[in-house]
Amino acid sequence: MADRDATRRGRALVVVAFGILLALAAVTPVGASGDGEPPPADGPAGGTVLPPADEDSVSIVPTDERPDEPAEQPSGATGLDQTGGFDLGDVGPLVAVGWLLVALLSLLATVIAVTRLTRTLHVWRSPAAVRASGFGRVTEPATSFSLLVPARRGEAGLGRTLDRLGGLDHPSSEVLAVVGRDDLENRAAALAAAARSPGRVRVVVVDEEVGTRRAAALDRAVAECHGAVIGVFGPGDEVRRPLLRRVDSCFAEDRPDAVQGGVLVVGRHWRWFTTRHVVDRYFWHRSRLQYHAQQHFTPLEETTVFVRAAVLRAAGGWHRQSVAEGCDLGVRLSVNGAKVVARYDPSLVTHKSAPDRTGTLLREETRRIRGFLQVLRSGVWRRLPTRRQRRLARVTLLRPFAEALTGLAITTAAVAAVVGGAPAPFAVLALVPAVPALLTLGVELAGLADLRSSTTSGS
Repeated sequence: MADRDATRRGRALVVVAFGILLALAAVTPVGASGDGEPPPADGPAGGTVLPPADEDSVSIVPTDERPDEPAEQPSGATGLDQTGGFDLGDVGPLVAVGWLLVALLSLLATVIAVTRLTRTLHVWRSPAAVRASGFGRVTEPATSFSLLVPARRGEAGLGRTLDRLGGLDHPSSEVLAVVGRDDLENRAAALAAAARSPGRVRVVVVDEEVGTRRAAALDRAVAECHGAVIGVFGPGDEVRRPLLRRVDSCFAEDRPDAVQGGVLVVGRHWRWFTTRHVVDRYFWHRSRLQYHAQQHFTPLEETTVFVRAAVLRAAGGWHRQSVAEGCDLGVRLSVNGAKVVARYDPSLVTHKSAPDRTGTLLREETRRIRGFLQVLRSGVWRRLPTRRQRRLARVTLLRPFAEALTGLAITTAAVAAVVGGAPAPFAVLALVPAVPALLTLGVELAGLADLRSSTTSGS
């Protein structure tokens, strides 16, 4: 019911915007004179009748206009006829088609921008929704966990993450470091961590070919897991000590098949591209994933993911050729009707370092986009039970392109309307997408301020 209300509010915003535009298009100057006074009264054609001084005195002032000659159109009504419609007689068909395309592009950009704004604010629609997005009360441990940490060559922080996972506040958990046979650096770090936490940290060495692909390494390690729930983390992740107890309570209380925990990308150096990446990831984990989980279509992340071992094995594990293995697994679980919940508690989020170089960020975003397109091309999402879920899946998997289209459409429509001399209603319509885009920017700036304060306080 709550997600229906949020969707209705988003649609209401769109309807109101379209209503304003239609009202603007309907308001046209009809018969207005240059100085704003009402038009003169009707009189005989060909002259102006003056009031007589007496009954026998009448003065007629002739004019150059002929009775059948129409009055000249006021300059302020260019492009409009006297009935309130568009007069395109002096406009070529290509220009008219161009204005129509600008209007359609603007409407599409408005819909995308409003949708993004409503989902960005989805979790804050009420205090109850904010509370529901977090973990519930703590219960006694009821299940066992196997935590996988696949490490590819060149990834740093494996030893520190294994130590943190080995020290989690849960009595029944094991940690498996998955490293490639030829990755000597990560093998040494994993073996050292296993020596520091004997009986709790184990090392799984996979073949050289498998070690170069994260999804293949995860699928290979599933056979070595003994826990009832399998979790995934990444090298360098900073995991909170009480997290596993709270996830255990979530499995016991809500009975889900999978739980997506909160992740907070932390920028060590606040460069412009780092800031944009951090804010986008924050709202994705804090609000948009909550919306996806309520719609029963949840693309999982690559870290802080927990899946029941039986459900994971029934779904075929991780596909070894997947580029975005979390998204692929989440889509397949959604197709199978698995119950997936997303939980975000600011005190329990996993901290993940943001890319500090443009090249690293580009590689990460490129891999993510490739993974989403790979899932889109696979067509698995077409087996989702409802049309609404399939539409949401299509939009989500095309999200990077949809957001790029929004920015391009806003810029193109505004420039075309101003430079091309479009009529006033088209010009107003071209600027409408900027309104939700600016509102989203304001929300993201507020989120950035909150992120800076939380990271500065030593979260």
